[in-house]
Amino acid sequence: MKKLIAALALLLLCATPAAAATIQNEGYPGGLQEQAEMLKELGLFRGTEQGFELGRAMTRDEAAAMLVRYLGAEGTVLAGDWKHPFSDVPAWADKYVGWLYQSGLTKGVSKTRYGAAQPVTCDQFCIFLNRAATGDDSYAYNIAQPEEVAACDKAGFTRGDAALLSARTLSAYYTKNGNTMSMAQFLIGKGVFTAEGLKGAAWDVLPRVYGLAQDPDDPYGDWRPACRIADVVVARNDALPALDIAYDEGNACNNVYAVSRDDGDAPSPLYALDPQTLNATELYRIEPLEDRYAYVYPAGAVGQTDYLLTGDGKLLEVAGKAVQRTYDAYSVYYPQKDQNYFRGDGCVLVWTDNGILLADAAGVRTLEASPGERVYAVLGDRVITQAASAEETVLRCRDASTGETLDTYTVPNDYVLLEGQDAGIREVYAPQLLRHNSVYLWGDAGLYKLQDGRLRQITARATIDYGFDPSDGSHVILTHEPGKRVEYPAKTGMAYNPAADEVARIRADGTEELLLRDTPAHGLTLYKLARAAGGEVRALNWNWVLEYAVENGKIRVLPPSGTWDPGQYRDAIASEQKRLDALGAGVGG
Repeated sequence: MKKLIAALALLLLCATPAAAATIQNEGYPGGLQEQAEMLKELGLFRGTEQGFELGRAMTRDEAAAMLVRYLGAEGTVLAGDWKHPFSDVPAWADKYVGWLYQSGLTKGVSKTRYGAAQPVTCDQFCIFLNRAATGDDSYAYNIAQPEEVAACDKAGFTRGDAALLSARTLSAYYTKNGNTMSMAQFLIGKGVFTAEGLKGAAWDVLPRVYGLAQDPDDPYGDWRPACRIADVVVARNDALPALDIAYDEGNACNNVYAVSRDDGDAPSPLYALDPQTLNATELYRIEPLEDRYAYVYPAGAVGQTDYLLTGDGKLLEVAGKAVQRTYDAYSVYYPQKDQNYFRGDGCVLVWTDNGILLADAAGVRTLEASPGERVYAVLGDRVITQAASAEETVLRCRDASTGETLDTYTVPNDYVLLEGQDAGIREVYAPQLLRHNSVYLWGDAGLYKLQDGRLRQITARATIDYGFDPSDGSHVILTHEPGKRVEYPAKTGMAYNPAADEVARIRADGTEELLLRDTPAHGLTLYKLARAAGGEVRALNWNWVLEYAVENGKIRVLPPSGTWDPGQYRDAIASEQKRLDALGAGVGG
């Protein structure tokens, strides 16, 4: 009987599919079942004869028992006698509810009813968790966002959701009584579990963060390489000095890597650190270069082989605890993921001036790349590159996993030098892509659409901004004459702020129609399309004050869209319309 009563007092969790929860996993290494098992091992949740039952709803009395455990107070609660005014609390939950009531942490649904058997909502559960951590009901910046909670309650809050939120809360702030620590640190301080216990239970479940830490028992001690889980130091190397730790939170490599930063002009030692123990093995010496510091970046892994980019311009191939080969990658000045190095499916790609280094199961080889080719964007599994010169710009769409070129477009550099300009300015003004989203890419090099994994050129005409008109499948673009450049005054220190003075429609069949020419010159530097649908086209001048509607090749001046008082622009509109009409560019000209 005692076993049955004790079992009922526990948060019931079971091995059920991920569909038992709607709360997001936060990208943790371990899924729902793994997080439930971790919480059980830490003493925060226990099962019943029916298992964990992750898909079942949680009642308010069960949530009360969970909250007591999260405060590390279960021993105190079960040993005491705690009064409350509620008549509907079962015997097993009496002390839990009574202690929470006496502590001011929970209330009933009325003066005499706790609502013990009622399902707890996600909102209520998050309030319980945040009260345990901070004493405050507002959980938005510590536990979950209101939108996520509302979606969960709409779908139905389950024990699976409770498990995921409880695991997440281990990393949340505990701020009661003037403290500033994680909930996991607080529970360790209360003796609920130990740092070693957290390491064993959460190693492949919660995120691991590598960096520098002091000895938890010596706040004035030296900083050493360390591993944290939920902000708890679970491993530390006391033999090594402070190092720059190179660790990707996605655990892209088999080892953790670090480089000494205290060697002055001497070569800097590069170490491989065992992820669990942080025991170090020296691998390599990074040679000092005049304009670089001794960095190391984990580019990625192929099987058990790691690839590292170093400050002396090398790509290192590391197997086990030894450097097998080195490759020249000098042009990777500042390695940045998804900009000049990439991780594909079973491969690593590194862009250099001399080609693309591709590391896969077959080893490392160099793929062709045009001179000066640089990555512009990574959209899903496609890499878009451009190589701009004084003569032309070459755009490529490549497979991110293999580096294979799928599409190539060459856009001639037609910039016409102005009187007195140096010929070198042609390379500065070479046509390039300037902006992109998940589908479209556009700029002086034209307008492109990524469709079915291929890059489709809609137009090679300069595109400062675009709009799609669903009424006929056409695209409207802000553009200018070939060979010309239109700029608006620099506000951000940029050398070139591209703008337009013409508007064109690119129809679904590829034909082009100029909707607005700069003949006669209208003096506008168009920066953004305000609206381009159903035959109506509006654009913004660089100062964003008024809107310009294009009607039969002429311009009508309008107040800004959405303004609450169009009348305040009456004089400005009249003055600007008069100016355009006098030039012959306005609708009244």
